[in-house]
Amino acid sequence: MEAPAGSEHAVRFFHGMHDIVDVLDDVDEADAADRCLQERKALINVGQHVRGRVGDAIDTDCALPFVLATADVETGGLSRQPNDCNWLLRATPGVPGRARAYDGSAGAPMQLPLTPAQRDRYHKTGFLCPIDALEPPAAERFRRAYFGVAAAFGGAPKAVQMSQIHRFYGWAWELATHPTVLAVVESVLGADILLWSASVFPKPARDSGYVSMHQDGTYWGLDGGAVTTAWIALTDSTRANGCMRVLPGSHLLEIQPHTDTYAEDNLLTRGQEIQVDYDESDVVDIELRAGQLSLHHVRAIHGSHANGSDMPRIGFAARYVTPDAKPLLPDQSAALVRGRDRFGHWELRNHPPEYPSMESAVLAHRAEAAKFVAALTSG
Repeated sequence: MEAPAGSEHAVRFFHGMHDIVDVLDDVDEADAADRCLQERKALINVGQHVRGRVGDAIDTDCALPFVLATADVETGGLSRQPNDCNWLLRATPGVPGRARAYDGSAGAPMQLPLTPAQRDRYHKTGFLCPIDALEPPAAERFRRAYFGVAAAFGGAPKAVQMSQIHRFYGWAWELATHPTVLAVVESVLGADILLWSASVFPKPARDSGYVSMHQDGTYWGLDGGAVTTAWIALTDSTRANGCMRVLPGSHLLEIQPHTDTYAEDNLLTRGQEIQVDYDESDVVDIELRAGQLSLHHVRAIHGSHANGSDMPRIGFAARYVTPDAKPLLPDQSAALVRGRDRFGHWELRNHPPEYPSMESAVLAHRAEAAKFVAALTSG
């Protein structure tokens, strides 16, 4: 790409919606893409006076799209705002108002996958499914990556050990910030989104682990805001292997009384079980194919049975909140994955994980998961 004389346009490669990690001057496009892919840099300067077209994609093997964005300001005028991950796209010509996400393919704004009718259904029932999120090869890649972590934890980790998994492994961060997943979440939460936590709920074949019927918000320590969970199937999730089950419309209730059972086979932190009568025939089974996801509201009553099949059931659950939600528990952080944080309630950790080895990542993960679960179970 050749820069016109005197141009004040600056072209940069923007990787996903991540923070700036580094800015490298005077590199060509191929080198920029290569460095960004290898080092997972969030932003690379491709030269101070180069013209590009908003939405142009770079052909790489990276799971998140590289996108060209132009700004009608001098390069030195682009300054990172710590509470705004869309700062570059806000400055792009022809994009009025708030920043838009780009799909990196056709140079047009990403079309969010939820229709108004689907959004209405979510707000009416408290859940929505199934939603196609990953192609089969991608689902397989994430599944294999999880099994690699599971092997490092001895082969059959509990769900509580997988808490905050996105903070320690690049694949988990990539999945929790996947453009399709975030587009779905944006459909129900709006443009400003924090990734608060993520975990894996594994059920090996013929496993006795189950999840009692409960509301997520019981002990999460969140005040205000809107909260949703994207439950992403890394294997098929069926009635036979213990898929999630939801009571439609239960999110319209306030948080109800729960009993802490601490049952050995219960996958929840406290084994909490809701103390509300409901008709079992009203409960809906959320069956998903690998690569599909469901959304459920923070107050939706849900749970799952044990896996009585010969096939494992692996679900990746990422929890998203709007920035006006206030954390009430100590040492809580979040990642700004879309839009802006205008409230400042959270310690923001917006960088993908970078550990030199699986061993070091697992060691740090064990400590952080224990700390996170301790905060949820205190009091």
